[in-house]
Amino acid sequence: MKRWYRSLGVVDRTDELNDGKEEIIINSKGDLASAPYNLVPLVNLMEDRYDQLDHLADETQQRIYDKIRRKITHINADPVRRDKIMDFETKMAEEREYGKEQERKNGVRKAISISRHLGMPDSKILPALVDEYQKSFTKAELEQMMKEV
Repeated sequence: MKRWYRSLGVVDRTDELNDGKEEIIINSKGDLASAPYNLVPLVNLMEDRYDQLDHLADETQQRIYDKIRRKITHINADPVRRDKIMDFETKMAEEREYGKEQERKNGVRKAISISRHLGMPDSKILPALVDEYQKSFTKAELEQMMKEV
């Protein structure tokens, strides 16, 4: 499985996620109930839930998980690797936040367009937008969006 990431709205392209490297980063956080059955032992392993691995079927599978456990412990002890993972997680969080902000802006633009289509004057649209989106946008930003629509 290969994933490519692209940073949007970034002026300094040297800090872009897609830097040509091919690395696999497995994130074990999330809902274990939605994980495929055959990956549950791996998630348990990554989350240090070794007590839930005792039911492994055979000695070969146990040896494989022991080897993975040692590798995870080794990787987690490497400060350079930990920094890379933290940088990656930070960049992903920033990209998610950027996407949410863009969707909020699109929502405001649609609200302006629909309100105008229904015949509502701008003098009533702006106060409604300020009231609804005051935590996300300043009045000046909302006025600018109204000019753009």
